[in-house]
Amino acid sequence: MAIIILPVCFIALFFIWGLYAGSNAKKREILLGSVLLFSALLPAITELLSAFGVLNFSWLFASWSVVTLAALLWLFQCRQQLHDLIGRHQQKTIFTFRRLSLLNKLLLFLVTGILIVLFAQGIIYPPNNWDSMTYHLGRVASWVSHQSVAYYPTHIIRQLYQPPFAEYTVMQAGLLTGSDHLVNAVQFVYLLFAVLAVSGITQLLGLNRFYQVVAAVLAVTIPEVLLQASSTQNDVVVSFFILAAVYFAILAERKNLLVHYCLFGLSTGLALLTKGTAYVYLAPLLLLFAVAMLHNVIKTRNYAYLRYAVVAALICIAVNTINYSRNYQLNGSILGVDEQESKSYANERMTPGLLLSSIVKNSALHLSIKHTGFVSGTIDKAVANLHQMIGISPHDPDVNYHGMPYKAQVALTSEDSAPNPLHFILVLVSMIVLLTCLIKNRLPSIVLFLFLIILLQIIFFCGYLRWQPWDSRLHVPVFM
Repeated sequence: MAIIILPVCFIALFFIWGLYAGSNAKKREILLGSVLLFSALLPAITELLSAFGVLNFSWLFASWSVVTLAALLWLFQCRQQLHDLIGRHQQKTIFTFRRLSLLNKLLLFLVTGILIVLFAQGIIYPPNNWDSMTYHLGRVASWVSHQSVAYYPTHIIRQLYQPPFAEYTVMQAGLLTGSDHLVNAVQFVYLLFAVLAVSGITQLLGLNRFYQVVAAVLAVTIPEVLLQASSTQNDVVVSFFILAAVYFAILAERKNLLVHYCLFGLSTGLALLTKGTAYVYLAPLLLLFAVAMLHNVIKTRNYAYLRYAVVAALICIAVNTINYSRNYQLNGSILGVDEQESKSYANERMTPGLLLSSIVKNSALHLSIKHTGFVSGTIDKAVANLHQMIGISPHDPDVNYHGMPYKAQVALTSEDSAPNPLHFILVLVSMIVLLTCLIKNRLPSIVLFLFLIILLQIIFFCGYLRWQPWDSRLHVPVFM
């Protein structure tokens, strides 16, 4: 199958990046870096072939073959260093696995079992999600038929302006297999990468392997993630890039190496190229990262922090330049959203009371439990009582999508609206504990950094975007 060219290319890039990173780089850092480099090739090849109107199987396979052959030839030239690299990491991996406790191994086997089932489900069942059929796969079918990603006449405007990275990847998987058997695997593969990023961030927090494994288990078992991992949507994909941005932002601040800034800029750019919610979720990270950079410059008088940050920004912009250009030609905005559509997503007005209302309604989406209708009724009553206390209607059309009335979630097994009740409770308890530690001034700087990111993500999301019945899928990056 022609699709095999993609994993071969990725493996080659992984070894190349491993040789470049050197012996001091951790395996997860190398893996995440190679994932970002491989991901950057996906839109680059797509846009190149599209520019010439040859976005088809033959040219796509030829393009990846050239890249893969070049990578393999480079590795052949460095075969002695490659042999040493493989031997070194093989020994470390075996040693690490043997040192894992029985509980850690059982948890890893649990995660592996879940992932195998998810992969099988995505392969066996064709795409059948409403959002996928009307939007995600709809634009893919048009691109394939036109052999170009140029804009085309359609009444579903989001097929045009929405960030296209995940759909580019789905399209390439479809073209290289000649079917839709692997299109569901795109989110699954990026779930693997996201779990890697979650464990990497946990490691940067200074936690041991047990907590890193627990973090991986918690990430994989998020209900919305389980459902989306076998669909052609893009919330898991954008979650990976946001997590990668957090990971490399921490490394950039700690080590002040240009390579980490470049990967931070690349992951940020790819996140923005994947889904519009990335602008909301990355804003707190970029804000706090900028504050940290200014603090470091003032403290050390080392202006490399600023120079490297500019490089990261330029990479981020470069990744999105072509898509911005198409959107600007569409309606004069680099984001491409027309005024009418923008109003349907953004809150018409915002006050502290409406912000609290939005946070409560978004939180309530995660408290329903299947086969317990009384729970939804209880949630509705609690939300109504709370709104009555603050003198605001939960059905306010200025902050609800298309003026839809608020109601507790009932479609509990849908990729679009599944709740995450247990994980929500864990997040809530964690926030309370962290707030307590913050008040007592017992919060390490990196924990404070991550805590503020999540807190601001919640505030920005609820403050800017209208409440929707299917907001739970948009919350995936926060939960991961």
